[in-house]
Amino acid sequence: MKKLFVFALAVVFSIAGFAKNTQDVINDIRQSTNAQVLTLSKDLIQIQTKNLPEDLKGILNDIEEGTILVLSEGSDEQIKIFNDKLGELDANEYKTMASFNDDSDNIKVLGKSDGDNVTELVIIMTDDETCALIDVTGKINKDNASKLLDKDTLKSLM
Repeated sequence: MKKLFVFALAVVFSIAGFAKNTQDVINDIRQSTNAQVLTLSKDLIQIQTKNLPEDLKGILNDIEEGTILVLSEGSDEQIKIFNDKLGELDANEYKTMASFNDDSDNIKVLGKSDGDNVTELVIIMTDDETCALIDVTGKINKDNASKLLDKDTLKSLM
């Protein structure tokens, strides 16, 4: 019985050792698939928000930085790698905040929270041949984050 307990404990710690943060997953996907990656500074985010509605612009002001990964016209193998690497995200840290399926588009939003604020949002979009991941960090009030989770709002940002 003691050996079984030690084995189960070792399995738990080895699984936890493989859990990754978003930047690790982005780096793995980029290296494995040659996906395009764009890093967003606060200044670049502010420039991009100029033509957005005021309520959305206010929410995006809480974002400090971000990363966009796009795998366009990916092969079946590249899409599998994308999905497999996403499965390595730390499930204890990232919680599903929204999920939408619309025709061939699938959108999933994961979040990491600290008290009343969301500190990281991970927006994942996949369809038949394109995969995209947007990772943004900041101090976003949970009420404002929920406004971002509207399906039409997310589609307009993608």
